[in-house]
Amino acid sequence: MYVHSKIIILSFINFSDTDIIVKCFSKEKGKLTFMVKSIRKSGKKKNSLSYFQPLSILQAGFQYRENKQLLFFKDLDIEEPLSSIHQDIKKSTIVIFLSEVIESAIQEEEINEQLFSFLENAIHWLDTHQQNQNFHIAFLLRFSKYLGIYPELNQLKEGFELSNNQYESKLSTDKNLLMLAELIKQKIDITNSHHIKITKQERLDILELLLLYYRKMLPGFKFPKSFAVVRDVFA
Repeated sequence: MYVHSKIIILSFINFSDTDIIVKCFSKEKGKLTFMVKSIRKSGKKKNSLSYFQPLSILQAGFQYRENKQLLFFKDLDIEEPLSSIHQDIKKSTIVIFLSEVIESAIQEEEINEQLFSFLENAIHWLDTHQQNQNFHIAFLLRFSKYLGIYPELNQLKEGFELSNNQYESKLSTDKNLLMLAELIKQKIDITNSHHIKITKQERLDILELLLLYYRKMLPGFKFPKSFAVVRDVFA
């Protein structure tokens, strides 16, 4: 079955000297994996590596077969050029971090057009706005709704109180939990998150607390390696 769909690039890895494996989230078929052959071949201009930067939005045509693990693009084009998220150091750090979170959190090949629309709108908002210091916190909170794990405060507090992990217990202080509770109460959103007044350290602590919550609630969720870069850039 031939499918034409918007896709959001999550990551790519080298498969050989010239080929790459691309993971993406598609509007029509959910999370998919593609092989792109000869992308690094000398003289090949179409479908350059720049297409596959994290959170790029593309229009893709491909032959879809259910349960086939590796697909191939038939047609590929940029949906709408993004102007800043891959050039601005802070935005690109957020993009790499969030793409890693999304890839780990969406674990099944499941169609979810509402989630796709949320991700697409969030990407465009980040690309066109400069005040984004709390964007990643607001994103994680709203993203959790689409995953069905939006934090219930009592459950959140009890979960960390029962933890045997000393680091988790240290991070989940009453202060941090109260700040997170206030953000949830205020219904923080990506469009108003920059109005929230918190310190750099508080921002990082709340962000890490949310990542630990994701890890508790989503089997197989991996703590993002790029969080270390987030700490360096936003410290």
